Amino acid sequence: MNLESRKQRAWQLPRLPSGWRALAIIVVAGWLALLCCILYVTNYMLPLSLQLGAEPTARFVFLGDPQIEGIHRVLRQGFYGWLTLLVDDIVMRNMMRNVMRWVRPTHVVTMGDLFSYQFCADDEFERRVRRYNWIFGHPQIASKHVQLINLTGNHDIGYGFEVTTPYVARFERAFGPVNAKYYVAGHLVAVVNSMTLDSTHAKELSEASWQMLREAGREARQRSLPLILLTHIPLYKPPGTCSEDAFIKYDGEFVKEQSQLSEPTSRFIVDEVRPRWIFTGHDHNGCVYQHSNATTEHTVRSMMGSFGGYTAVLDIFADETSGSSRYNYHHATFFRTGMITAFLASAGVWLALAVVFFAWTLLLCLSGLVIS
Repeated sequence: MNLESRKQRAWQLPRLPSGWRALAIIVVAGWLALLCCILYVTNYMLPLSLQLGAEPTARFVFLGDPQIEGIHRVLRQGFYGWLTLLVDDIVMRNMMRNVMRWVRPTHVVTMGDLFSYQFCADDEFERRVRRYNWIFGHPQIASKHVQLINLTGNHDIGYGFEVTTPYVARFERAFGPVNAKYYVAGHLVAVVNSMTLDSTHAKELSEASWQMLREAGREARQRSLPLILLTHIPLYKPPGTCSEDAFIKYDGEFVKEQSQLSEPTSRFIVDEVRPRWIFTGHDHNGCVYQHSNATTEHTVRSMMGSFGGYTAVLDIFADETSGSSRYNYHHATFFRTGMITAFLASAGVWLALAVVFFAWTLLLCLSGLVIS
């Protein structure tokens, strides 16, 4: 064998056994599949973006009941609880990034129950506020190009029996007013604190909510503005209409728990306030119901992973010439928590296989060079 042939043989990589070649194919195929999954997860709202079509006058995105958990879960479950919180935060942040990248809303509305526990100590409340800002914060929101509207829920300030002025005050400092009006694309948008609409000891808070309802209804009629009502607790509906029937539990004379607003309160909203659209949260399964007076209520399904990471979109196309508007309603889902867990477990398996394969390949290569 001449010198040139020896040199070529010395630098020739050893041929892998057939079993290792098969493993190499599996690892590469697995990583390609994993890459496709990552591309889908980070861009899963692209199909919805293609469905939306023309840019509307205004586009609302509704995100139901994130219920951010905290220290209490960590204390119950230890490291697993901490890991669950981390995954939940990352998943919801990814959902928000998809919303901003592909849906391009003018307004984002969180439907209340931002947190999972209304009795948080102030330091725990502030920790969850920082996590909330990491999840839902975005440069377009910070620059006011997109408006973020936060509703309050029973897990933020409590039901009528529990709600207090300090609870409401700290919520408003972090997330904005619990009762408010906005003017969007020729529509009046009213935000109402529904935890104080039915029987509560917090009389001043109750009066503020009722005053907002009356003002919104009166202004909408006087100015001929379609009214969009945003509130956490759904209106009363006949039994069997939604996944959870109406019930109210009392502690004495005040509301301790409720699935829907009382029938008299709901009747006042539909007959006297007369909103064109109502968007609510609270019932995590979601529901659509047609009230009288052409009032349509969408109870927005929860964005939590256990409910499929739901997102709802309302497009408003306002015609300034005729003064009329048309609407498109869409929704998109992400993954359930179980699927996300399976995805992460698969990623771990493929990573382990890849490490073993490349380590063994490197050893074979080095041994081949040494032998040569």
